[in-house]
Amino acid sequence: MEPQSGYTYANWQRGFGDFHSVPDSTSLRLMSCHNKTATVMCDIYDDKGNEHILVPYAPRSILRKQIEAASKLSYKVLSASDYPEDYHLLQAARGEKYTEADIIKL
Repeated sequence: MEPQSGYTYANWQRGFGDFHSVPDSTSLRLMSCHNKTATVMCDIYDDKGNEHILVPYAPRSILRKQIEAASKLSYKVLSASDYPEDYHLLQAARGEKYTEADIIKL
């Protein structure tokens, strides 16, 4: 197996360490589409020795850093996803062309 080149955080030379998903309880939401099921977002940590270090390249880490930078400039960040697949289930396989998918609204 040859992983994609160009990544310095985890690779054959540096190694592929263990990452830990730490749930963010403020993001806990019930999923109305599945009985007795919830979803929760996680922050990704790298176990370096005995320390838990937040992975700076994880999407939530990047977003948090950008929000902090905007806040220092007196900006308030308001955002939303513009990708409709996030809010719909596709009838067929995920590999199909999105424009040909039958969408079920939740």
